[in-house]
Amino acid sequence: MADNNENLPLGAAEILVEMRAMRRENQENNDRLLTTMSQLIGTLAEHVVDIRQSVQRINQRLEKIVRKLDEFTDF
Repeated sequence: MADNNENLPLGAAEILVEMRAMRRENQENNDRLLTTMSQLIGTLAEHVVDIRQSVQRINQRLEKIVRKLDEFTDF
């Protein structure tokens, strides 16, 4: 890419170099953002599983309570 810069005026070449550096930095930021988002989604998915399991346990306990209450009312 340096070959393409040879025919440009010095100011334009410097701008082009700076633009490429900014593009590279932007890509690095995007990569970090995607990594962070992926980690957050993974963590969220784990929490959703934990919550679902907790709700299941609560539902099972409630079902037992309902069965016991039914026993008292079934005389």
